[in-house]
Amino acid sequence: MPPKKSGSKAPAGKQLNDVTKSELLDEIRAPKFTGNKCMRCDEFSHGHINECNAKANSKLWSKGLGNFADKQGVEKLFQTERAKLIADGTYTPAKQVSKPVAQNQPKPDNKMKSEPQKVESAIPEDPASSSALNEKPATPVKKRTPIETENVGKLIYTKDETKAQNVQANIPKDGLANAATQHEGPEPAEGEFKVITNYVRVRKVPSQLFTYALTFYRPSRDPKKPNARVELNKRQEIGRVFDAMIEEDVLELDKNRKIWATNYKSLWCDTALEGPHGDQEEWDTANFDCKLLDGRTYDDVYATVRKGVVLSDIDDVLRKEHITKSADYIRALNAHVAKCVRKHNEAEDRPIT
Repeated sequence: MPPKKSGSKAPAGKQLNDVTKSELLDEIRAPKFTGNKCMRCDEFSHGHINECNAKANSKLWSKGLGNFADKQGVEKLFQTERAKLIADGTYTPAKQVSKPVAQNQPKPDNKMKSEPQKVESAIPEDPASSSALNEKPATPVKKRTPIETENVGKLIYTKDETKAQNVQANIPKDGLANAATQHEGPEPAEGEFKVITNYVRVRKVPSQLFTYALTFYRPSRDPKKPNARVELNKRQEIGRVFDAMIEEDVLELDKNRKIWATNYKSLWCDTALEGPHGDQEEWDTANFDCKLLDGRTYDDVYATVRKGVVLSDIDDVLRKEHITKSADYIRALNAHVAKCVRKHNEAEDRPIT
């Protein structure tokens, strides 16, 4: 018999490496909704990835920022981390409100031939799933599909007969932005509405970017565990630690005049970094001072730097590849745009909102 053909097509999606794992854990550990689509089901129908109650199927972890190749491994990591957060009280899902049971149900007439009564019972769900704890089911939201158009950046007025109900219900008093913004284009006529958007045009992108994952630590103060270390993973804390590291130029970014951007867990540089012993896959930085959230200043905080992927042909990928295949590139570019905004706000009296 002829030998069977071996090998199979590699699954689509990004690999679960140090960088992508760190970004996934950031989303799971976030104290509140980050504004992104759910990485697990690619929907806006719930406010946090930990509220995702979609049943396991082949469509999970296959779109947008959550497009992973090893879907089973990512799902196992998600369930494990969500269960940990619920167990230690870091994340508390909404409590379930049970429906009242109707009392004094009429008994069936024994003289008549009765049919079996239908009984509705609540099937217990997976305790790790927060769907069983929601007060009421989330309203499904229609998927948003990007539409290519030559008029991006211009104001387009569209007639619409629909009316939103109770628009101002959840907006606090004085909660609306009062920015001195100059609007272009004519005012909408009766029966029309105005949509105000922002649009950032990027004229030039780096030819390639080197990606690094950052994890921040301080040594343990427990005398029983002198060699242990404590990972710093709160968003406000890692932002403060990263700024302290940059201020002391621990990575020598300023010294070597590197172009870089960050989201505090990942770092993108236009040229490669070098560890203390040359080209390394992973290394610990020198210690630096930082005042943490407990109000104490530590002089032995440090970061572990792990080498990630190299993003090359960025301009070509952003122009030609589908958005699901360019998520890493978009994330890196967004970080650079955000850095430009921060630098502008630090230098100018009128900040960008």
